Amino acid sequence: MTREELMTDDTEYCCYCGDEKVKFHCCGENHFQTFAQMDKDEQDEFLEAELVQRAEDAFNRSEQAKRDRGNK
Repeated sequence: MTREELMTDDTEYCCYCGDEKVKFHCCGENHFQTFAQMDKDEQDEFLEAELVQRAEDAFNRSEQAKRDRGNK
């Protein structure tokens, strides 16, 4: 998602661990905020963490594809 999309999204994230709200509490806390409610620094950290996660996911998919090709 882009910053612009996140600014209008009503998904709430934990103020402490950053996980998406899927239940009443996640890491023992129960304070949540939307991306738009985060201050600028928090938004930047959130976006950077998302980019890192996407890169790790892509790497893992690539490695799995290599293993799959090697097992044939």
